Amino acid sequence: MNILLLVIVFLGVVLFEIPNLIQKKYWRELITVTFFLSIGFVLSLLLTMGIEVPNPSKALVYIFKDVLHLSYH
Repeated sequence: MNILLLVIVFLGVVLFEIPNLIQKKYWRELITVTFFLSIGFVLSLLLTMGIEVPNPSKALVYIFKDVLHLSYH
């Protein structure tokens, strides 16, 4: 039931946003919106199915501290 509701909500967003972008020929914006909607849908679907999604903050701390050698006190 929750998955069906999730699909309906994302389908509504797609049907509301995408035709306007195609009609105005905003191709870059269409690609960006499609990319972020796809990521949002997949993450929401995984959470709805009960699959644990890793927290991105550990990856960001690793990048800023260990890779870029930035330290904020």
